[in-house]
This record gives sequence, C-alpha cells and structure tokens, in this order.
Amino acid sequence: MDTCEAFERIVETERELLPLIRQLPVEDWPLIRQCLWFELINPSTPAEPRPVHPRLTERIAAAVREAAQASHILNSINIESALLFFSRVTYLTSLPDGSQFDRVIDPLVLAASHPPNCTKYYLTPTGVNDLGKLHLPAQPTGIDLLPRVASRLTVPFRYRVDTTFNTCLHELSVRLGVTDRKLRSGFNAQRLAYEDWYRFGLKLFAHYRKVRRIFVAAWYFPDSMGLIAAARQYGIESIDVQHGKQGPYQAMYAGWTWIPANGFPNLPDKYWCWGSPSCEHILRSSPDRSTHRPFAGGYPWLGWYRDNLWPDKNLAQPCSATHRVLITLQPPQGANDQPIPSALVQ
Repeated sequence: MDTCEAFERIVETERELLPLIRQLPVEDWPLIRQCLWFELINPSTPAEPRPVHPRLTERIAAAVREAAQASHILNSINIESALLFFSRVTYLTSLPDGSQFDRVIDPLVLAASHPPNCTKYYLTPTGVNDLGKLHLPAQPTGIDLLPRVASRLTVPFRYRVDTTFNTCLHELSVRLGVTDRKLRSGFNAQRLAYEDWYRFGLKLFAHYRKVRRIFVAAWYFPDSMGLIAAARQYGIESIDVQHGKQGPYQAMYAGWTWIPANGFPNLPDKYWCWGSPSCEHILRSSPDRSTHRPFAGGYPWLGWYRDNLWPDKNLAQPCSATHRVLITLQPPQGANDQPIPSALVQ
C-alpha cells in the first residue's frame, strides 16, 4: 500500500471510530496509530522468515547491562543543564576528522546560548558505540530491570481483559486489513517500551531542576513518547525536531482529526519544522488545536554544512543550468520502491 492510501485509510478510520477511540486511555491512540501506519506502509507477510531472537541468557545479560547503564546515567548527571536533547544514532554523519556529527540535533546544541549547560542523550537500548568519536559529547540511555520485568507480566493481561480496547482493536483490524493478532502484538510491544521509557524519564527529569525544555528527534517511537509524557509531569516543554521529508501523507504528523482538549500526553508540545509547508501539512486537519502546534524553525544542518564542510564555496553561487535535479534520499515505502523515480530517468 502506498503512503497516500495508507494515510487516507487511517484518517478515515479515525473519523469513523472516534467514539470508540475516545474511550481508550488517551495515550493509547498515538501508540496504536503508529502500529497501523508502520504495518500499512511496510506490511509483513507470512512468507517472510521469522526474525531470529537472541537466546534467553543473552537477553537477560543485555537487560542487566542496560540496568547498570541506567544507574550510571542517573549518578552522573550535570544538574546545571538547562536544555536536554534526545537523538538517534541514525542521524550521525562522519566528518573529515573522523568524528560523528548529528545532523538533526548538533546544530541546535551549537546554537544554544551556553553549550556546556546542554546535555545530549541517544535513544538506543545498547548505548552509543565509542562515544569518544562524537563531534559533541553525549550520554547513552538505559532502562531499569525490575520494573521492566513487572510490565511484561502485567501489560498484556491488562489489555487482554479490557473490553473497550478489544472492540476497538477488532474494528481497526477489520477496516484496515491488519490481523487482530499482529496489531495486538505490535501494540503490546509499543506499550511496554512506552512504560519503560516513561519511568526512566520520571527518574531522569527529577534530577534536572533547571530544565524547562527538551528536544527529541522522531517523536513517534515509544521511547520518545515515554520521555515526552514524563517531561509533561514536570512541566517541561517538549519539541520534536524535524528529521526528514515531511509531506502531506505522513500519518504521524498530518491527518490528526481529533486532538483532546488538553492534548495527548505523549505527543510533543511543539513541532520544529524546516519550513511553512510542513507546518501547513500538520495543521490542515485540525487547524484550531491549542497544543501540538508547529513552527518554522529552519534546517540548521544546511547552514552548518555550508559554513564548515562545503568543499567549494563557489558552487553555492547561482548557476546558469537550465535543468536542476533535487534528490531526497528515502527508504522504500509501500509502492514507492523505485531506486530512481521514472520521471527523473525520462
């Protein structure tokens, strides 16, 4: 299914099932919507090989290491930090000096008034390999072990006996062509991760008495959602920083026909967009929303690249070419599987 069709079907289904959706815990709909979006644009099939999971002993060892890492993080906090940034290793770019520069977050850290009063974290279960190679210093993250085990024993059962949730899940499955089992499995995984990161966020933000704002890259994963919800408990504003092409059919940004009066606890307060078109896409279906509003902050990475890495400043001057080709690197999604669009080839 291409992204346009997936988007339109999710938006239509949200409208049709809104009375049922409104009965769910308010933080559940963003998690469910993410599961639906990812499944519709990247459907899995029975013919695909099942992923090979690590052995139980390896998983336990990894969880213990991560718990130790979480404890270390909470004991090595710079309490003077006024801004927190949360990013992902996928946004790192190698610089000529061998260091790794974060295209999404590092320009914002450098632009902050007092960079030493900023702390950057990477949202990855195993931490960042070789943190010493980062252009700007950062911390890994980790999840406590015992609460994590408790969640895995209680969350699936809690939702299995929830009549409203089961009815909603069944209706979504029927209307969107996703099996009930697949949707339930995806949601359970998302909800578990969300609760893990929510607890971690509550502990983390308790140490940062001066922080009033956090920045996240790609809000729509359960780790970011958990941190956003935790930040809200401390009155900390959350801002999602645009990380890639954000067109009119990106269902995690556009097409939200219903926004609760107080907003969703796990959606960012604001969206930092590259320009006004992205802002317009977000607001098109709910222009009167009082929260989760976008603003055009620009794309600082382009300026930093031009000033520090551009190989020939003369190339930045206007050219006389009659044809220009702008290429945006995107992974295959739905029916968009052409390495080079046919229109460009022609």
